[in-house]
Amino acid sequence: MNIRERRQLKAAAARSLQNAAYDPKKLVLIHTAAVLVFFAVLAIVDYLLEQQISSTGGLSGLGTRTMLATVQQVLQLSEQVLIPFWQIGYLYAMLRICRGEPAGPETLFTGFRRFFPFLRLHLIQFASYAGVALACSYVAGNVIFFTPWGSNMMDSLIPLLSESEAVDMAVLEEAIMAAMDQIMIPLLAIFGVLFLAIGVPMYYRYRMAQYLLMDDPRMGALAALRTSRYMTRGNRVALLWLDLSFWWFYLLDGMVTALWFGGSLLPLLGISLPWSEGVSQFIFYGLYMICQLGLYLGFRNRVEVTYAHAYSALRQPQTVQRGEV
Repeated sequence: MNIRERRQLKAAAARSLQNAAYDPKKLVLIHTAAVLVFFAVLAIVDYLLEQQISSTGGLSGLGTRTMLATVQQVLQLSEQVLIPFWQIGYLYAMLRICRGEPAGPETLFTGFRRFFPFLRLHLIQFASYAGVALACSYVAGNVIFFTPWGSNMMDSLIPLLSESEAVDMAVLEEAIMAAMDQIMIPLLAIFGVLFLAIGVPMYYRYRMAQYLLMDDPRMGALAALRTSRYMTRGNRVALLWLDLSFWWFYLLDGMVTALWFGGSLLPLLGISLPWSEGVSQFIFYGLYMICQLGLYLGFRNRVEVTYAHAYSALRQPQTVQRGEV
């Protein structure tokens, strides 16, 4: 199957879902419900910890506040660590459905069973993107300071800096912040253009590394990245168009996610609600849970099985051995 034929991929995904031995909607329901319940529990615990921290004052409560803040940070870190591996299990279930292989609730734990191979992959990818971001920041900063933006900023600051002993520090600090505000938009624009120019091709180059590790965790993270680069050569634009064909799904997903932050967004729009901020957060999170479940039950399986078919179309049979459930 050619990944440039997006309609064929989507039709094949529909057939795979229809012929699945285990109801795919049950899988996405279990997966999404587990994520939402996990987020809800973390939000409640975080709220209770925040209330406890704010009610503990004075030097005598410093140790208690430190301990509670540490627990709060550990819980937030657990979200960042655990959720990606739970997502891997769901993607692997969709890959097996794509191939007509059995996939059940136990398949959702694949990411945890193969924790260290995927952890190495995620760390390498994070380091790569962090390096790109650092390089883009350096270049953007130099571009700014050697253009009229930087010259105007220095022209406004040099008189104050040369008379720093006679100028009040508050005035000097305010002038520096105002000058930084003037260059912030062009700085972010240059950084964004550079990061997209480098980061997007890199993302599509290594797009299939995760699927390769699902197939054969013994391959290793670096080998998966190299194989993904080989597999996607000449097909990266086709993968981009495949992503764009699901624009409606990502738009709806973004709108649903915005509900989570509705309690914080409405005051910015000048809309006040007749209850406390804490109540607003729980109400909007409830709306988010309902809408997220509905969106994923209706459409996510179709999207992810289509991507699994794209991977299967690119995969060379001799490069990997299929993993076990």
